[in-house]
Amino acid sequence: MFNDILDSILTVAETTPGLFSTITSGSVPGQNGIAAYLGPSSPRDHYFNRSKTYDVIVVFNAKHADQSIALDALSEISRTLDHADVFPAGDVWEIEAIDTKLAPSLTGQDSDNQWIYTMTVSA
Repeated sequence: MFNDILDSILTVAETTPGLFSTITSGSVPGQNGIAAYLGPSSPRDHYFNRSKTYDVIVVFNAKHADQSIALDALSEISRTLDHADVFPAGDVWEIEAIDTKLAPSLTGQDSDNQWIYTMTVSA
């Protein structure tokens, strides 16, 4: 279920116009790349029928030689996800909203002088 949710969020994120890279699943993107992975998620609500509502966390990382390109990509992905009006659903799950929880921020620079930015969304 959680892998399907991640894939669905990535599908919505991929509709962001002008991305410099496709978004791969994983924590560390390649050179001039963007990657996303499931962060720690937890139940938000429990119901008498034993169903649950989860806050599913997805972490995006962008890495690029040009700092502004990495930051702009995550900023645009954030805007796309925050303003989506159609959300994916599966047989046993549905996404009600996607919200940026931690805005894009600089994580650091790797040994190849690639700038790394990260952001976190919740669905």
